[in-house]
Amino acid sequence: MDKKKDSKMNMKKEMAENHHRVPIMEEVRKALREKRLGFGMSYTAAAEFIGVHWSTYRKWETGETTQYTREVERRVQCFLTEEKPSMATLDEHEKSSRMMEKLIHRLRNTYRLCQRQPRLQERLAIRLEGLIDDILSLSSLNP
Repeated sequence: MDKKKDSKMNMKKEMAENHHRVPIMEEVRKALREKRLGFGMSYTAAAEFIGVHWSTYRKWETGETTQYTREVERRVQCFLTEEKPSMATLDEHEKSSRMMEKLIHRLRNTYRLCQRQPRLQERLAIRLEGLIDDILSLSSLNP
C-alpha cells in the first residue's frame, strides 16, 4: 500500500477514535422516521435541521448506519424533542456552525474532484489562502 493511502486510512481511524461514536438504538430510528413523516418532512429537510447529508439521515432510519458521534446524537435529540422542527429554532451560532460544516464538506469534495489535476488543487489552495488572509486582515482592522 502506498504512503498516501496509508496516511488517509490512519487519518480516518484517528477521526473515528476522536469523535467517540455511539450506537443508534432501534427506538431512535423509529422515532426519527415517525417525527419526519409526522411533520411531512423530506429526508433533506430533517437532515438539514440536524446538520447532516440527506443520505446519512436516510441510512440512520433504514439501519444502514449503526453509529454517529456524540455531537450528532445531541442534535438528533434536539430534533426529536422539538415540537415542530424548524431551522428558526436554531440559534445563530448553531446556524453558522452548520453553514461552515457544509462549506468545509464542499471544499473537501472539490479538492477530491481535482485529485488527478494537481494544478487545479494548487490553484484552489492558493485562492483559499488569499481569501483567508483577506478575512484575517479585515478582522484585525475591526476588533
